Amino acid sequence: MPPRASVSTSAPPAPQRPGRAVSSTTRAPQTAPGSGAAWAGGLFGALVKTADGGRNWEQESLAGFGMVNGIEAVDQATIWAAGFRQVSGGYEGVIARTDDAGVTWQEQKAVGVQLQDIAAVDAQTAWAVGNGIVLATTDGGSNWTEQDIATSSRINAVSAVDAQTAWAADASYQIFRTVDGGENWDLVQSGPEASGTSGSGPD
Repeated sequence: MPPRASVSTSAPPAPQRPGRAVSSTTRAPQTAPGSGAAWAGGLFGALVKTADGGRNWEQESLAGFGMVNGIEAVDQATIWAAGFRQVSGGYEGVIARTDDAGVTWQEQKAVGVQLQDIAAVDAQTAWAVGNGIVLATTDGGSNWTEQDIATSSRINAVSAVDAQTAWAADASYQIFRTVDGGENWDLVQSGPEASGTSGSGPD
């Protein structure tokens, strides 16, 4: 499979949510309030950013990342990134954050599995997901806590509605939802293999 990457924005024009590929190494933008700023990430820790709604792009890099899979812009200054890097014996998931629009990045968390996506409600509350894992923070990333979720599959995507409500989808076509900040992740849609059908949803 081609590598995944991501983009996050902080202004109109409204682009696509992350997850819709625009090339083999980048994913399409998401919006956040603020200005015409946007961020895209990709292979080898590559970052591209725009401050004018996409008319001009500048290329940068995020040290310590082999792949930037997810970016979430809370505003034009505060952005989270999630992905992974190769280490001896395998891969390591990484979360980093900037509070100065990318001038500096601080690595916040490293885990023993690849991370695939990240979603934030505000500058304090966010979720990151990866290979059978959900991580959550409520203090701006100073602490990340693993939350229980009933899947060992790769969790490809997460979307946060508010500090209590979020959705996650895994590679087995299962969809999970929390309405209590991640204390419980409930399975709300089983995949074809789990349900014994080939359909994409309930009858």
